[in-house]
Amino acid sequence: MKKIRNYLILTFLLTYVSWGIMIMYTQVNNVPFGSSSFMLILYVIGVVGPAIGAIVVNKKMDSMYNLKVS
Repeated sequence: MKKIRNYLILTFLLTYVSWGIMIMYTQVNNVPFGSSSFMLILYVIGVVGPAIGAIVVNKKMDSMYNLKVS
């Protein structure tokens, strides 16, 4: 259960923070989406957030499991 909770927290954090920064940037500077590579990088981070979250949580939990077993 802890693994699922950590995954969801990390996934939503990555996605919402990156897209939130992108939204703020477009609204404050009044620029269209896709006009800079900075926004595209933030968009890709938001899209790939679930995969990044899964990799990080699996690596962390596996290393914790190996420490407990050893």
